[in-house]
Amino acid sequence: MDNEIKNLLKASMKIISSAGDGRNLIQQAIVASSLGKENESQEYLRQANEEIKSAHIEQTKILQTKMSLENEESAKTLFTHAQDTLMTINSEYYLAVNLIQMEVRLSNRIKKIEEELHERDI
Repeated sequence: MDNEIKNLLKASMKIISSAGDGRNLIQQAIVASSLGKENESQEYLRQANEEIKSAHIEQTKILQTKMSLENEESAKTLFTHAQDTLMTINSEYYLAVNLIQMEVRLSNRIKKIEEELHERDI
Protein backbone atom coordinates (compact mmCIF):
# COMPACT_ATOMS: atom_id res chain seq x y z
CA MET A 1 0.00 0.00 0.00
CA ASP A 2 1.30 3.43 -0.97
CA ASN A 3 2.44 5.76 1.85
CA GLU A 4 -0.01 8.47 0.74
CA ILE A 5 -2.87 6.03 1.09
CA LYS A 6 -1.64 4.80 4.47
CA ASN A 7 -1.43 8.40 5.69
CA LEU A 8 -4.93 9.15 4.41
CA LEU A 9 -6.35 6.06 6.10
CA LYS A 10 -4.58 6.91 9.37
CA ALA A 11 -5.80 10.52 9.26
CA SER A 12 -9.34 9.42 8.42
CA MET A 13 -9.46 7.08 11.40
CA LYS A 14 -8.10 9.83 13.68
CA ILE A 15 -10.79 12.24 12.45
CA ILE A 16 -13.55 9.68 12.96
CA SER A 17 -12.24 8.75 16.41
CA SER A 18 -11.82 12.34 17.63
CA ALA A 19 -15.20 13.37 16.26
CA GLY A 20 -16.85 10.35 17.89
CA ASP A 21 -15.20 11.16 21.22
CA GLY A 22 -16.43 14.72 20.82
CA ARG A 23 -19.97 13.48 20.22
CA ASN A 24 -19.88 11.37 23.38
CA LEU A 25 -18.64 14.33 25.43
CA ILE A 26 -21.39 16.53 23.98
CA GLN A 27 -24.01 14.01 25.06
CA GLN A 28 -22.51 13.90 28.55
CA ALA A 29 -22.58 17.71 28.68
CA ILE A 30 -26.29 17.77 27.85
CA VAL A 31 -27.06 15.17 30.52
CA ALA A 32 -24.96 17.01 33.12
CA SER A 33 -26.72 20.27 32.30
CA SER A 34 -30.16 18.70 32.60
CA LEU A 35 -29.15 17.52 36.09
CA GLY A 36 -28.08 21.04 37.05
CA LYS A 37 -24.36 20.22 37.01
CA GLU A 38 -23.28 23.34 35.16
CA ASN A 39 -19.53 23.15 35.88
CA GLU A 40 -19.40 19.52 34.83
CA SER A 41 -21.40 20.32 31.72
CA GLN A 42 -19.04 23.13 30.74
CA GLU A 43 -16.02 20.87 31.26
CA TYR A 44 -17.53 18.22 28.97
CA LEU A 45 -18.11 20.90 26.33
CA ARG A 46 -14.53 22.14 26.67
CA GLN A 47 -13.23 18.60 26.17
CA ALA A 48 -15.59 18.04 23.23
CA ASN A 49 -14.36 21.21 21.59
CA GLU A 50 -10.75 20.00 21.96
CA GLU A 51 -11.63 16.72 20.24
CA ILE A 52 -13.37 18.58 17.42
CA LYS A 53 -10.37 20.91 17.03
CA SER A 54 -8.07 17.89 16.86
CA ALA A 55 -10.18 16.32 14.13
CA HIS A 56 -10.36 19.59 12.24
CA ILE A 57 -6.57 20.03 12.34
CA GLU A 58 -6.12 16.53 10.94
CA GLN A 59 -8.70 17.20 8.22
CA THR A 60 -6.99 20.46 7.27
CA LYS A 61 -3.62 18.70 6.96
CA ILE A 62 -5.10 16.27 4.47
CA LEU A 63 -6.93 18.93 2.49
CA GLN A 64 -3.73 20.94 2.17
CA THR A 65 -1.79 17.95 0.88
CA LYS A 66 -1.82 17.33 -2.84
CA MET A 67 -3.28 13.88 -3.34
CA SER A 68 -3.42 11.69 -6.41
CA LEU A 69 -5.53 8.73 -5.39
CA GLU A 70 -7.54 8.13 -8.60
CA ASN A 71 -7.48 4.34 -8.16
CA GLU A 72 -7.90 4.19 -4.41
CA GLU A 73 -11.66 4.46 -3.90
CA SER A 74 -11.65 2.91 -0.43
CA ALA A 75 -9.26 5.55 0.92
CA LYS A 76 -11.28 8.33 -0.69
CA THR A 77 -14.50 6.91 0.69
CA LEU A 78 -13.10 6.68 4.20
CA PHE A 79 -11.81 10.26 4.04
CA THR A 80 -15.21 11.47 2.81
CA HIS A 81 -16.81 9.70 5.76
CA ALA A 82 -14.28 11.31 8.09
CA GLN A 83 -15.14 14.77 6.75
CA ASP A 84 -18.86 14.11 7.06
CA THR A 85 -18.43 12.87 10.62
CA LEU A 86 -16.43 15.91 11.63
CA MET A 87 -18.93 18.39 10.19
CA THR A 88 -21.87 16.60 11.80
CA ILE A 89 -20.22 16.52 15.23
CA ASN A 90 -19.23 20.16 14.91
CA SER A 91 -22.90 21.03 14.32
CA GLU A 92 -23.93 18.94 17.32
CA TYR A 93 -21.39 20.78 19.46
CA TYR A 94 -22.84 24.18 18.63
CA LEU A 95 -26.37 22.90 19.13
CA ALA A 96 -25.42 21.49 22.55
CA VAL A 97 -23.75 24.75 23.59
CA ASN A 98 -26.92 26.66 22.79
CA LEU A 99 -29.20 24.10 24.45
CA ILE A 100 -27.13 24.15 27.61
CA GLN A 101 -27.09 27.95 27.70
CA MET A 102 -30.87 27.91 27.33
CA GLU A 103 -31.16 25.34 30.12
CA VAL A 104 -29.08 27.52 32.44
CA ARG A 105 -31.13 30.63 31.66
CA LEU A 106 -34.41 28.78 32.17
CA SER A 107 -33.20 27.23 35.42
CA ASN A 108 -32.14 30.64 36.71
CA ARG A 109 -35.50 32.16 35.78
CA ILE A 110 -37.42 29.35 37.45
CA LYS A 111 -35.29 29.63 40.57
CA LYS A 112 -35.93 33.37 40.73
CA ILE A 113 -39.69 32.89 40.34
CA GLU A 114 -39.69 30.20 43.04
CA GLU A 115 -37.76 32.49 45.40
CA GLU A 116 -40.23 35.33 44.77
CA LEU A 117 -43.18 33.04 45.43
CA HIS A 118 -41.55 31.73 48.58
CA GLU A 119 -40.96 35.30 49.84
CA ARG A 120 -44.63 36.14 49.28
CA ASP A 121 -45.75 33.12 51.30
CA ILE A 122 -43.71 34.16 54.33
